[in-house]
Amino acid sequence: MNPLAFGQMDCHEFVVSPAIASKDYINGMVEICTNREIDLLIPGTDDDLLCLAIERDRFENIGTRLLAADVDLITTCRNKESLPKNLPGFDHLFATTWTKSSWEHSDLYFPLISKPKDGSGSIGIKIIRSHEEIEQLDPSDILQELLVPSSGDEHHPHFMEQVAKGVNIQVAEISVQYVTGPSGQLLGKMASRNRLKSGVPIEIEVLDTPELWQTLDPLYQHLRKRGLSGPINMQGRFTDKGFKLFEMNPRFTGITGLRAMLGFNEVESCVAHWLKISGACRNLLVNQRKIGVRQVTDKAVDQSKFKDRTTLKVESNEVKKVILLTGSTGYLGRSLAPLLKEEQWIELWTLDRDREKAASYIGSNGNCYNIEDYQQGTLQLGRVDILIHAAFSRPHYATDQIAASLAFTSDLFNSAAKHQIPAILNISSQSVYGNNISPPWIEETPVDPKTAYGQAKYGAELLCGSVHSQYPHLKCCSLRVATLAGGTAGLVEVEVISRLVKQVMRGEKIIIEGGHQTIARLHLKDAAEAIVKMLRNPLDSWRPVYCLGPDSRYKLLDVANEIVRIGIIRGYNTVLELRPTNEKDSLIREEWMESELFYQEIDWRPRKSLRDLIISYYCYYEDNIQN
Repeated sequence: MNPLAFGQMDCHEFVVSPAIASKDYINGMVEICTNREIDLLIPGTDDDLLCLAIERDRFENIGTRLLAADVDLITTCRNKESLPKNLPGFDHLFATTWTKSSWEHSDLYFPLISKPKDGSGSIGIKIIRSHEEIEQLDPSDILQELLVPSSGDEHHPHFMEQVAKGVNIQVAEISVQYVTGPSGQLLGKMASRNRLKSGVPIEIEVLDTPELWQTLDPLYQHLRKRGLSGPINMQGRFTDKGFKLFEMNPRFTGITGLRAMLGFNEVESCVAHWLKISGACRNLLVNQRKIGVRQVTDKAVDQSKFKDRTTLKVESNEVKKVILLTGSTGYLGRSLAPLLKEEQWIELWTLDRDREKAASYIGSNGNCYNIEDYQQGTLQLGRVDILIHAAFSRPHYATDQIAASLAFTSDLFNSAAKHQIPAILNISSQSVYGNNISPPWIEETPVDPKTAYGQAKYGAELLCGSVHSQYPHLKCCSLRVATLAGGTAGLVEVEVISRLVKQVMRGEKIIIEGGHQTIARLHLKDAAEAIVKMLRNPLDSWRPVYCLGPDSRYKLLDVANEIVRIGIIRGYNTVLELRPTNEKDSLIREEWMESELFYQEIDWRPRKSLRDLIISYYCYYEDNIQN
């Protein structure tokens, strides 16, 4: 193995093995697997796939399982010339194939394709336009019918122009990946329409048509009976005579990693099933709302960025978008989750510490996940379209808890980037502004967090922004939310309005010092509705940062008078006392943001009044707390 192999940068450990062509290859691999106590060995190329499969028993005897099909099936697929003949009843699905020695006795229709008999990776493929060119071929080469894209395909005219020049352009190719478990069960299947350059796929569009599966599913069932396990890749084109195959290989492919970004994480699924990892085994599904593009690196991009594409078989508006909400059991999450679930275009997933608790709130546990699900890969991040990160310690929590929240945020955003989640909405806080600059604060106001909570929230914003810096096609926005208020589940009695309401209900005397202090509170329901409205807007219209707060502010004395007035109407009697004090001696710090940018660009404004907010507290306490 190449000691400079690119993959070593992503491994915990790296070992240089003997070369595949070396006589010591198998002995060397057995020794490595023995010394390293390898549980599962995954072949990466056609050559080592066959070598390792032949020696399967040697590896099984040392406790190393091999992720590969039976030798007979691998050999059948490797021999391009005899492949159709060795699949009786399915030979009509394959491009007609000849050897150089047999072509003289056949009716040939130029142009043709020539390729090595046991080649791979589109290496050595040529366009053959005459008998003279056949004579120049290597004796081991085979000839194959040229599969021309159907006459209705957008690439057909250009394809024919290039073929006339002797150029093989790899467009309108269909790649189909079936994945079979160790017991012969289907783990998943995925098809994509690919455009290649020099044999390398550079555009991958998810394809899901009944015609394709009706054609290939019977072949797949036959291959299962022939010893198929693990992956198998089939390549072909839709022609005027229907779908036909020109290649089939029982292995992972060059776009396996990109398929994982599209939600079809076949390697992870195979590892889970082969090693029987509890809780991680699940069937594979694909995110049909993404398109894969490749150059030097891989990208999985939301379809909305490709408005001019006409070849897509599944339109974005026909499939629900998967939104993953963290912190659905938190103060904001409990108001936001039900609204998201009501949206017809959303498939809601949640990630919380307590999966069952989350399920009880949203009325379903099918898409509720906990931290263990996230860590084990049961939560398929590749299928997520938008991540709303609302899980974070509250401002009054201990600093170690706040630090743990920031660490989880870092890990989550890193995973989101790896899986190419198209958009991240990070729920931040006005605490990032500190107290050195007097309000109102806007998006451009310099941040200066003074508390551990504020610093952690700003750290989360930086992490979110770094995802976009590294992957500009991923949309990342931090929403700086004002102090939230409102009587609902998850309420912790630290906010001034809630404490005053509680005092009135207990019949305690209300003492207000100064009363001139400004109070700005955003109703929970307003915050939840604002987020849903933001999600309805095009992702590309999002700015990196928004301020979200109320459009009204009140003097503390006015708030206290309204609390007392509503309390009297509800049967509570209390006394309000005002004690003069200097403004500089106030224990209540003024905090408020100007949110006009959000209001205008998202086309939304708060609907809840101060009265609504106060009444929500009275109702909550009356329903849930014994006075």
